[in-house]
This record gives sequence, structure tokens and C-alpha cells, in this order.
Amino acid sequence: KLLQMFPPAKYRTVLELGCGEGRDAVFFGMNRYDVTAIDNVSTGIEKGIQLAAANQIQADFLCADIRSFTSKTEYDMIYGFRVLHYIPPRERQALIQRYQEMTRSMGVHIFTVCVEKSFVPLPPDHELETYLFKSGELFEYYSNWKLLYINEDIVDCNSSGIPHQHVIDTVIAQKFEEPA
Repeated sequence: KLLQMFPPAKYRTVLELGCGEGRDAVFFGMNRYDVTAIDNVSTGIEKGIQLAAANQIQADFLCADIRSFTSKTEYDMIYGFRVLHYIPPRERQALIQRYQEMTRSMGVHIFTVCVEKSFVPLPPDHELETYLFKSGELFEYYSNWKLLYINEDIVDCNSSGIPHQHVIDTVIAQKFEEPA
């Protein structure tokens, strides 16, 4: 569906935050996007480079912390799958604003985050260095953008071998055309 909404002919440059081992970055590359993928874990970056090479995909993998990454490039799309909840709440607004500034006019952000809900217990594999979002918090950071899609879901998971659930907020937001 993302390919239909944001075809690579129109949304050429993609920055993936927290790319892990590169699966999503390679997917974008296989679909003719120019991809820059960052993660602060070097072993993940190395696996991403290997995965891209095995699939004959050109992508730039960089070992960098999303909290300090800067670029002079304006991206058409900035994407992050369950990565922003590693950012302490006091740093989120400034971080998201910096990435908004790195987005071209009419560019998009696509993010999913884990959300805290009192009626959904923390998963057994919950990491202590995560900072769950409050319900709707992610959407508020895009109050001055066009919200193309917002959603909150409870999803079943078995990542730890123990069935559990996560609450996930998703936003797809587009930067307004700035007047000439």
C-alpha cells in the first residue's frame, strides 16, 4: 500500500531510522527508492549491508544514533518502525522537529510506536530502556502537518515465545506545501 501512496518516482529519497538488520531498507531499495538507513548497532548495520548486497540493492547503511544524526539532504520520506519509543520523552519533540526540518515540502513521515495502556500488561520481553508513548502523543507532534493516516491497534505478538500484546500507534503525515 505504501508503494501506491508514495511511488518512488515522486518520493525518491527515504531515510529509515532504526533500521535494525535492514529488511525494510532493502524492501525500499528493491522498489527503486534511494535509501539511507541508520541504526546505532554496528552488527545490525553489517547485516543490512550483507542483505542489500545479496539482493543486489544499493542502499547507504550508516551506524549512527538517531538522536544525533544530521544531514543536509532533504528527504521525501522518513520512516521508523517501532524505534521512537527508545527516545526519552523529554527529547522527543525536538528530535521529531529536527527530522521534520530534514523533510522536503510535501514529504511524508511514517512512524509506528509502542503505547502504554493500563489494561495491556507490559510484554515479557519489555526492555528497560524503552519509554512507551502515551495514547495519541505521536499524533500531536504532527499537528501542523496533514495527517493522512492515524491508527491505534492492539496487536498479538509471540516474539519472546510467550504470547502477549502490544499497543501500536501509527502515523502517516505529510508536510504542507510551503508558500513561495
